[in-house]
Amino acid sequence: MSQNRFEDPFVEEIHRIREKLLAECGGDIEKLMDRLVAREHEDRSHVIADLQEAKTPSSPRLPSGKLYRS
Repeated sequence: MSQNRFEDPFVEEIHRIREKLLAECGGDIEKLMDRLVAREHEDRSHVIADLQEAKTPSSPRLPSGKLYRS
């Protein structure tokens, strides 16, 4: 490692997580990317559902303005 390298604990954690995820995919970057894209699509459907629910006037809200979920 270079002596001029800036060390940031958050960046180091991100590198460790990326290495772990890549190892779980057998070191295959294409498998990792497929996995991340699939996860992104899953998360997007949750966000879209939350937005649609927020447009419903009958949705109860907490004092913070967030939707109440039972």
